[in-house]
Amino acid sequence: MPTAEGPIQLTRIRARMSDVGTVKPTLLRLLNANYFPVNAYFTDAAGKNVAMAELIAHDGRPFRDTSNPNARHGRSRPPALYASLINFGAAERYDMLLRAPAAGDYKLTVDLLDWITGKVLHTRQIPVIAR
Repeated sequence: MPTAEGPIQLTRIRARMSDVGTVKPTLLRLLNANYFPVNAYFTDAAGKNVAMAELIAHDGRPFRDTSNPNARHGRSRPPALYASLINFGAAERYDMLLRAPAAGDYKLTVDLLDWITGKVLHTRQIPVIAR
């Protein structure tokens, strides 16, 4: 929501570290609210890709386990799907649980891409602090 000073800018993301049964992980929804393809990727402080995003839904629909054709409506959750890079188009959204491998500083980098050339038109980096 805009303020008198202009739109609110996301300056960092706090990823809660979770031990089984104690703290719930951080839910992050990425929405591509423009007309450009987007690459969003997570890296550690050294710039190495980190698969810390457990993808749980796409466009508001939870991922389903469809490996068993006899399963009732495929409602069970599939095995965890971890990603360091998410590539998506206009108006797509992904829901993910942030599961950092260790406490520390990470980055979420978002690149807006040209439809034809794939050239990066704009990049935004957001610190992700896992504690």
